[in-house]
Order: sequence, then structure tokens, then C-alpha cells
Amino acid sequence: MTTLEDFLRSQGIKFMSPGSHRHVGRDFVGLDCPWCGDREKYHLGIHTRKLYASCWKCGHHNLAEILHELLSVSWEQAKSWSGELKKS
Repeated sequence: MTTLEDFLRSQGIKFMSPGSHRHVGRDFVGLDCPWCGDREKYHLGIHTRKLYASCWKCGHHNLAEILHELLSVSWEQAKSWSGELKKS
């Protein structure tokens, strides 16, 4: 079983652990939102169990969309990883 945090680490995606930054809640990991362009503000939060995501500035995003954008992988690959994480 791969957790969201383990997956992000394995892909080299910089994130903040739950509760470790003022913008990151206890059930979320925080990432820099690729759509807003802010750096080291961690506005994009992904819920660690339910895997829904929302940016404080630009709103909701789905996990496959985030993986596609951050990792520059195909939609098919992003959807596959997203599905695997949701099964975990």
C-alpha cells in the first residue's frame, strides 16, 4: 500500500506534511500550486485519505490533473496513478 506522501516522495515532488505549515491542515499535504505560480506558499492541499484537492487561490483540482501537471506525464499515466492511490 502506497500512501500519498510516499508517492510524492518517490516522484521527487516537494510538499509539506500535515500541519507543518500555516497553510497546511492536519489531514492535508501542501504543495505549490502549478496553476497559481506561487512558490513555497503551499496553497494546494490534497487530503491524505480522501485524495480531494483544493487551492486556496484557484479552487478545486482532481488528483489526476495535479499529477499530470506536476510530473508532465500522459493523462493515462496520471489517471492510472490516481486510481492506484485511491485504492490504497
